[in-house]
Amino acid sequence: MNTSVAEKLGTVTLYERLGAAAGIERLVDASIDGHMRNPVIRARFLPYRDAPDRLAELKQHLCRFMAAGTGGPDDPRRHVDSCPCSGP
Repeated sequence: MNTSVAEKLGTVTLYERLGAAAGIERLVDASIDGHMRNPVIRARFLPYRDAPDRLAELKQHLCRFMAAGTGGPDDPRRHVDSCPCSGP
């Protein structure tokens, strides 16, 4: 019996479907680039061009945020009770 695409997608996280860390990074890069070109919101993002360390920090934060929200390794729902980061 063949497994349907819907069944296959049901067992794969959105994080994995987006291409895991590399895919999230491409998505973040494209989003930031798009924001910098958007005349309505670019003023908020253009200062990062002159601060490459801050831009890298912003991108890293967004990658972790998106990874966590899509079922990636930073997703708190994936942590077990014995994980030191889960608290008391």
